[in-house]
Amino acid sequence: MVSIPTLIEGAEQARRRSPAGARGECQAQIAVIRCGAGRGIVAVSLLDRAGSAGEHFIPFAVREQPSQQGRDYVYAGVTAGLDRLLSLGIRRALISVDDAQLVAELEHRSEPHRELSLPYILLGCKLNEFSSARVVLANPARLAALRAKAESLATPFALLPTG
Repeated sequence: MVSIPTLIEGAEQARRRSPAGARGECQAQIAVIRCGAGRGIVAVSLLDRAGSAGEHFIPFAVREQPSQQGRDYVYAGVTAGLDRLLSLGIRRALISVDDAQLVAELEHRSEPHRELSLPYILLGCKLNEFSSARVVLANPARLAALRAKAESLATPFALLPTG
């Protein structure tokens, strides 16, 4: 006798919305690279509870503000990295970055430049989409290999036509 499987409506969407076990939690390292005017790449290295690891390299665009000396790239890149984590079903994350100023601003120990008010608010909103997320300062040496991989992608990306 052969039984026909029963389709549970909405099961696929529920699986994507609320990941089971290890997939919903991770440690992430994020490195942001400026590729050229208005372009960057964010490198994200993931490690979940099950020990699965992965790397993602996400290009992003930013309206460059020369007065910010690259701070706008950091905000845009980290926001793009968090978008990727959310798209993967990550709900709880410990995010390591090597930017002490960003960590200080997110921990309210210093204020971002007034021209970064909107990116600061957007980044805070993105962090609030997680059930739990914390951005911590990492030793730059821990992100060196990830940063080197992203830098190897930066030049080709910068040469792509815009529009």
